[in-house]
Amino acid sequence: MLGFLGFALEGLAPLLNGGVNQVGDPYTPDAWDSGARAYEVAVLEYFAQVAGALPGEVCGYVASSSGEALLQGLAAAQRRLPEACVYASDQAHDSARRACELVRMELVTVGSLPGGRMDPEELRLQVLQRRGLGGAVVVATFGTTMRGAVDDVRVLRAAGGEVYVHVDAAGGGLVAAHTRPEPHWSFAHGADSLNVSGHPVLGVPVPAAGVSLVRRALLPEAAGGECIAATDRTPACSCSDLACLLLWARLRSLGRAAVAALVGRC
Repeated sequence: MLGFLGFALEGLAPLLNGGVNQVGDPYTPDAWDSGARAYEVAVLEYFAQVAGALPGEVCGYVASSSGEALLQGLAAAQRRLPEACVYASDQAHDSARRACELVRMELVTVGSLPGGRMDPEELRLQVLQRRGLGGAVVVATFGTTMRGAVDDVRVLRAAGGEVYVHVDAAGGGLVAAHTRPEPHWSFAHGADSLNVSGHPVLGVPVPAAGVSLVRRALLPEAAGGECIAATDRTPACSCSDLACLLLWARLRSLGRAAVAALVGRC
């Protein structure tokens, strides 16, 4: 039987007989390592590379969903600009609103242009009206839910003052990375953090296929967890081994060339 988008799953069935909980930071060992940590790191290195990050520039983890990965990005933004408002377009995914509620940041909705992308002039005016609030956190969307619109990170960074840009690339990150010329969406174009999903293009059949990536310099020092003898910078403290392994297996079965071909067919 073939899974979504032709992903064969039978050979991975024995994974259901093993441990499925991974704790701590994926980059540091802990007392409960089930053996999947190296696979998670490989997945993160792949996504960091396609998202334009330099080696060692970002940290990440495989989240329970792309919405949780967005939350991790806004938590980093809140530590950097604690008094700032969050600006997202009226086409942004609802997870942006829910993340703002959790980190207790005010959300400002910015209008969109006819094609669905955020209106950069309205963003500039909204930021100008609140120029005394300690900068701006902008949620750029690459692949809006209903219209597939894409925001330009370089343009949105010019909103005025100190700007932190998180890119919600759940729907279009892998598409952007394999499009020529490549749109302005990644760390190479000024993003501070981003989230990508394993669902829309790769077809990984479990919800826990969100990937969080944040510039290393924007994350706090990793706190130690006494019960697991490990450091941890993830909000959930644990993640699914199964999700990491499924994501790795899917990428391994395709390879970079086949991912690009899959994007082309889509």
